[in-house]
Amino acid sequence: MTVKDTSKKPQSTGKLASPPSKTVAQKADQKSVPEPPADSAQVSKEAQNPQREPQGQISGLLSGMSDWAGRSAATETPDSARQNPPSLQLAEGELLRQGRNNPEQVTQLQEMLNASGTQLEVDGKFGPKTAEAVRRFQQERNLQVDGIVGPQTMAALNGGGTQPEGGVENPQDATGSRGPTTTGEADSNPAGASATTATAPDRPQGRSTARLEGIPPRPEDARTGSEFMQSISNLPPGPQRDQAVLNEILSGNIPENSRNLKELVVNRNGREIRMNVMSDYLSIGSNEDNVRIPMTPAVAQAIADRTGTSLPTDRIVDDIHSQSRQLHMAPMSNNRESISTYASHDQRIDGQLGSGTAPTELVSGHKKDIVIPARNGRVAIYGGRWPNGERIQSYSNVHHSGYEDYSHGARLVSQQITVDGRSMSLSDALADPNLAPLFTNHQGGSFRY
Repeated sequence: MTVKDTSKKPQSTGKLASPPSKTVAQKADQKSVPEPPADSAQVSKEAQNPQREPQGQISGLLSGMSDWAGRSAATETPDSARQNPPSLQLAEGELLRQGRNNPEQVTQLQEMLNASGTQLEVDGKFGPKTAEAVRRFQQERNLQVDGIVGPQTMAALNGGGTQPEGGVENPQDATGSRGPTTTGEADSNPAGASATTATAPDRPQGRSTARLEGIPPRPEDARTGSEFMQSISNLPPGPQRDQAVLNEILSGNIPENSRNLKELVVNRNGREIRMNVMSDYLSIGSNEDNVRIPMTPAVAQAIADRTGTSLPTDRIVDDIHSQSRQLHMAPMSNNRESISTYASHDQRIDGQLGSGTAPTELVSGHKKDIVIPARNGRVAIYGGRWPNGERIQSYSNVHHSGYEDYSHGARLVSQQITVDGRSMSLSDALADPNLAPLFTNHQGGSFRY
């Protein structure tokens, strides 16, 4: 968490379980954390535990966002379809979820949801709007809110009661996945997050070039970074934390300084590339009190979709670093996914900068980037620098797609770029076999999560 100028804020900053607050100058004088032999060798236990790998990214919470682009608006369902729809039947162990379509069953599900008051286009496709309607239905009936139709949600749709306390909707959640394992405690607004939904919008809301578009202005009553981190301090890694982070950013609670993108000009192999990039990683809070927030790749992709931006490639990360104020990363080995570790690491970054204010200049080296391409349903990370300037992490996808830790950061780059003066999208450039090597050393995989 970012340590701020207490001379301007005599009241308590509500810090989490982290070392006693110190001034930025004191933090800057701290000794660097000793370098471990090789960060790539420190593969976490989470990365080696396939049981924790979430199926369908975040169990339908944020996945399947490729099918919303260009989707027509929901149409009014005839009254005949609202009355007495047939009961929904699922085979033992079968689930209906986003991205796994059974057209007949999904059509029936959409009709039943419309009968309960929703207005969905009945098209037999389980996309983001249907998933959101399922979550709303689950919330209203005190069911596990995950957007997945299993036995308990099916029973409620067919006229049964609410899910009993302690029941399990998704059997896979009971075997160690990152989805919730208890029900009867649905919380669609964890940690006081804003009411913004976690699904992708109907279409991109921004076309960010020189400025981050698609995210509303920061509300006057928005929480500071310190307050937000305190609000999620009891949430373990998983869908509720993901939801809270996404909601907070899409509500507009980001530093004003991070909205202004910086131009990056690269000359490579006789070609000139121009694009715009964020000065630092995605943060929550104000210019004065903010925290760089690690997130899963699905959350980062949802924000990129909303803003019309992209996650960077490995070569773009290096290009940013070459033109940045160069910092280094202080590796931390214990509790890599805890909020208190996120706070401590953020303090160390502010110590290097000499200020807790969101930077306006390009800064790099203090985190590993979530990068594209992604492969095998896993998160790809790259970068971070030792104090001597050498890279910590080569391209790696050892972690499952739901993994995040203190060292990860999401920096957005503009989709709109120019190559030798010709305007194009980064996506088109990456799809062009002649241009892709200008941007990445890795072929194959997906250029979105």
